Amino acid sequence: MRKSRRLSAAPALWLGAALTLTTGCPGLQEPTLGVGYRSTTSLSGGEDVRLSVSYEVGAPFTLHWTATAGTVKPHDAESSVTADWKAPNCIPEGAPMPVVTATLTDERGRSASAEFHFQETELFRCAVNESAPMSRPRVGHTATRLASGQVLVVGGVSEFVNTQTPAEAAVPSVLESSAELYEPSTQTWAPTGALSQPRFEHQAHLLASGEVLVVGGRWAAEGSSEPRAATSLELYAPSAGTWTVVSELGEMTHLKHSVLLESGKVLLLGLDAAGQPRSALYDPEENAWSPAAALPSGVALDDALLLPSGKVLVVGTRTLPGRNGSPPDTASGAWSYNPGTNTWMTLGGPRMTEKAVDMSLALLSSGKVLCLYRKHPRGSVSAEFYQPESNTWIPAQDATSATPARFALHPLHSGQVLFGTDASEWRMRAFDPFKTNWNLVGHLPGALPWRVTVTPLTSDQTLFVGGQLHTGQPLSTTPQRTVWLHGPRSLPETVGRRSVDCP
Repeated sequence: MRKSRRLSAAPALWLGAALTLTTGCPGLQEPTLGVGYRSTTSLSGGEDVRLSVSYEVGAPFTLHWTATAGTVKPHDAESSVTADWKAPNCIPEGAPMPVVTATLTDERGRSASAEFHFQETELFRCAVNESAPMSRPRVGHTATRLASGQVLVVGGVSEFVNTQTPAEAAVPSVLESSAELYEPSTQTWAPTGALSQPRFEHQAHLLASGEVLVVGGRWAAEGSSEPRAATSLELYAPSAGTWTVVSELGEMTHLKHSVLLESGKVLLLGLDAAGQPRSALYDPEENAWSPAAALPSGVALDDALLLPSGKVLVVGTRTLPGRNGSPPDTASGAWSYNPGTNTWMTLGGPRMTEKAVDMSLALLSSGKVLCLYRKHPRGSVSAEFYQPESNTWIPAQDATSATPARFALHPLHSGQVLFGTDASEWRMRAFDPFKTNWNLVGHLPGALPWRVTVTPLTSDQTLFVGGQLHTGQPLSTTPQRTVWLHGPRSLPETVGRRSVDCP
C-alpha cells in the first residue's frame, strides 16, 4: 500500500523551488521533496527564517537540514519537515549567497533534496572588509592620520589579567610603548619608533609641522600593577620615525581632555593634585607653557571639541549645593572657551533634561554639534543638536532604543557619525548630517570592539583598529589585533557631496 503525504504551513507562501532528485534504485514509488514555505525571500542580515518542505514517499524516511552559512534547526525530531534558519549577519564581498538544503532519505536508500535560495540585498554584504592585522593587540591606543596618508598607531594595552571581580573585570598587565604605521595603499604595517614609556588612554594631535604630539594617559612602571598618570609630552617626527620627550605637565597631575587650537597651541584641561580644575596652553613650536583660565570648581568634564569659530565647547556636569540640608546634586552643563580672551562662558546645557550624564560630542559638517547623553546612569541614549551661532539646544532623533553601558561617536569618511557601543552589535548605525537622522550603513562581520579607533582615510574609506571584546562572567577583556576597512559601498552617493542646512 502506498504511503504518501503532502505537508505545508498555513497560511503558506508558495514559491518556486530548486529541486534535486537522486534515485537510489528503480521503483514506482520514488521519494519527492519540494519547497513548501519560507517566511522571507530576501536577506539583509541576521533574520530568523521559517522554512518547510512538502514530500511524497512510499517508505519510512529521515529528513535532514543543512545550511552553507548561518544555523538551521529542525522543529521536532530528525524527520521534521519544518525548520528555523538563522541567517548570518553578513557575507563578504564576492562570497556566494547562503543556501539551505533539506534532504529526504527513505529506508531503501533513495533520496531527494530541495534547496532554499534567497535574494541578496545591498546590506547583506559586509560593510567592513578585513585588512592585515596589527603586530600587537591594542586597546586604549591612538590612531592618527599623518600628512603622508599613513596612520600612526601608538601605545595601548595588549594584555589584561582577570581579577574574577565583577566590579573590576580586568586590569592592564602589559602596556605598550611600541608604535606602528599603516600604509593604506598596500594595507600593510611597519614598525616605527617607540615611546619613551608605555602608556594607554592618552591623546594625540597632528600638528601643523606634520609631527604628532602625545599627551596624558596612564602608565605603570615595570613590575607595578598600579597605573598612574603619565605626565610627559612626547613628539613624533615622521621623517625620522623617532620620539622625543619635549615637556612635562607640571602642576596638572591628571589630564582629562586636550584640544588643538587654530593657533597651533594645545589647550589642556585636567586636575591638579588637590582635584581642582586646572587648564594650561602648550605651544609646541616654542615648547613653552602659558596659563589658561580654569573651569569653575566642581565641574566634571565629559567631552570637549573645537568649534569652527575657534572656540572650544566643553560639556559635563556641575555640582549644585544642597537645599535645606539636602546633599549636593549635579546638573548637566556646557561651557565655551575663547582663546582670544582666555575666558570661559557658561552656555547652559541640553534642553531635554536638567541632568545629563555620559555626554559625547561630534562636530557636523554644518558647524552644528551632535550631543548624545543619558537622562539616567542606566537609561537610554538621547540626542540633541547644539547650535553655536544662537547658543541654543534643540532635540535630535535618538540614536537607538538600546541602553549600552558605554557609547561613543566616531566620524566616518562620508561625513556621517558612527554610533559605537560596548554591546555585541554588528549593525553599523550612523548619523547623517544632511538628513539629520540615524540610518543603517551596513553590517559588520562580528561585534564592533569597544574603544576601537576610527580614522577616516584619504581613500574614501575608514580604518577601524584594535579595541576590546567582552566575554564570560565575570567579564574578561581581550584586546584585538583586528583591522577593518569600511568602504563607501553601502553609503548614499550624495553623502559628502551636497550642502544642506541642518535644523
